[in-house]
Amino acid sequence: MTWAWLEPQIRGRLEAGVSLCIIRSEGAVNRGGYFFHLKKAADGFSFSTFDRQDVLTLGTGEDCAAFINHVSGRTYSEAMWARCQTANLRSDEED
Repeated sequence: MTWAWLEPQIRGRLEAGVSLCIIRSEGAVNRGGYFFHLKKAADGFSFSTFDRQDVLTLGTGEDCAAFINHVSGRTYSEAMWARCQTANLRSDEED
């Protein structure tokens, strides 16, 4: 997936925030997917989880596409793997 494809799909919803669910084209009808909550931020685009706001901010749309592709298993990215570590790791005090 590229930002050039994704951005026109979500453009009107980026200011307020948009949720995306990436699923495989094949599989069980009730299969899950990878959820991404994305919102335009002053310094790029902010990703949130279901229970935490602004866990990761990426500067460009291309970075957002690379992150989504990496997390959903579409394309491995060493750079996005490192960024995932900052989003995934939290101390016990944050629970």
